[in-house]
Amino acid sequence: MDKLPVVSGKDLINLLAKLGFSVVRINGSHHRLRHPDGRVAREH
Repeated sequence: MDKLPVVSGKDLINLLAKLGFSVVRINGSHHRLRHPDGRVAREH
C-alpha cells in the first residue's frame, strides 16, 4: 500500500474551505468546520 501524503493542518483547513466548509469555532488548536449541507469536520 502506498503511503499517504503529509498534509499540514493549515493546508487541510484551506482545502476544506475550497470544498465549501467554513470554520464555525476554534478551541485552542481544534477547529470545527461545517458545510452548508450539514456535514461537520474537526481538525486538530
